[in-house]
Formats: sequence, C-alpha cells, structure tokens
Amino acid sequence: MAGLDDSSYVHGEYESADGKVVTADGIIRRGMVIAVKLGGDTFAEPDEALAAIDAALQNMAVESDEALLAEAARRAVADSSDSLTAGTVWHATRE
Repeated sequence: MAGLDDSSYVHGEYESADGKVVTADGIIRRGMVIAVKLGGDTFAEPDEALAAIDAALQNMAVESDEALLAEAARRAVADSSDSLTAGTVWHATRE
C-alpha cells in the first residue's frame, strides 16, 4: 500500500531446504528499508536475535545483495540458529 509519503508495504516468504518458512514484512521508502520484521517457523538465540537482525536491516538499500545482508545479520548477532541464515533472510526479502 503506497502512502502519501511514497512508502510501500512489502511481504515475502521463503521456505528453506529443511522446510522452515521465514517471513519478512517491511516498509520501503525511496529504495531503502525503513522498517522490517522477520518471523515464521524459525527461532534464534538469544531471544533478542530477531529484533537485532530487524534493526540491522533498517536503512539498507532494497537492492542490497545477499553478502551485504548476511554481514549485517552477522554483526547484529554473534550466535544465530541453523534455521535462520542470512541466505533465508535474503530469499524472504526477495519473494
């Protein structure tokens, strides 16, 4: 839904090889991620890891490649689960 401020709501889903679904909901404005919320059939340790990844992806260019998003996610949390990888985040944001 585009608003008066040129923002768009986006939603993506990605099913990883092990059958886990990662979802990404966000707001995009002028080619930049303004807000993002990851979720789905996944978990991360510590409990704050998903929120840290969400925050790390804010203000990134929508056209960022997988390596750049992966680095942002790695910096955000030192310890992530096997089911939530940078690749699944990248794919979910591209669906």
